[in-house]
Amino acid sequence: MKTKAKLLLLVFIMMLLSVAVLYASEGTTALPFLQMPAGARYIAMGAAGTAFANDSTAMYWNPGLMVKKGKNSFDFMHSAYLEGSSYDYASFGYQINEKSALGVSLQYFSYGKVEMFDMSGNDVGSVNPYDVAVAAGYSVDISGFGIGISGKIIRSKLEAEATAFAFDLGISAPKMFDGKFLSGLTISNIGSGVKYDQESEKLPGTIRLGGAYQFNEHLLAAMDIGVPFAGKAYCALGAEYSLPLSEYVSAAFRGGYNTTSDAEGVTGLTAGFGLGYRSFIVNYAFVPFGNLGITHRISLTYFWL
Repeated sequence: MKTKAKLLLLVFIMMLLSVAVLYASEGTTALPFLQMPAGARYIAMGAAGTAFANDSTAMYWNPGLMVKKGKNSFDFMHSAYLEGSSYDYASFGYQINEKSALGVSLQYFSYGKVEMFDMSGNDVGSVNPYDVAVAAGYSVDISGFGIGISGKIIRSKLEAEATAFAFDLGISAPKMFDGKFLSGLTISNIGSGVKYDQESEKLPGTIRLGGAYQFNEHLLAAMDIGVPFAGKAYCALGAEYSLPLSEYVSAAFRGGYNTTSDAEGVTGLTAGFGLGYRSFIVNYAFVPFGNLGITHRISLTYFWL
């Protein structure tokens, strides 16, 4: 059984890498909101969640982790973004049994109210452009390896409207080094592209490799390395220190760094905290974008059996 599991893992990784090579390209991509991370906990840690996301946001970070949650969970995040825009994320994870799990998620990005003008400069009203993606996924445990896949329908309404389809693949390896080290691999946003008028644009596909190390019951460190199909590679680093405040109340403090932003000024640094009461957790993340401004992310997580 172990030999079969290792063979299956090798085949799956080869499939992931083959897909990455197939879809890799130069230039730019459309629908950047698909790359916007989910869950204030992981965002506060530099957006490094590929190896250890333990709630329903695993739908975003790594579908292979869905089966390893152990509990059902619901997550909702809201962010007042830059220049009047906003970003919302919601997900639900259902543990079928110890060996399988289901998940659904919703990503919604609003560009805010945009005034429209004709060729003469006359005001012709306003529009409220948006992007939205709805996804469903399935994950199984095979000899300790979590393997997952999710498919998504994407709808974009700017001046024109467009629809696209994509899927994500992910794998979570068994714990190593006395259960302290976690690792995972994900390829996200694999699709044919989106077409507004005549020209089709590629989706922002990315391959991510993540690792996380639990030093003790309080301290966790994580790192992700991301390689977009179009664009430059990046690194995300984060740490979390958690502690119980009472029998039912807990707190966590987080910080991180991400190399993706090219904005001038203070950028890349992230910070945040979380407060938990029984099965409810509220998390907050602070993310500066240099001269572009500051974003705040707030999310709510609820676990149940």
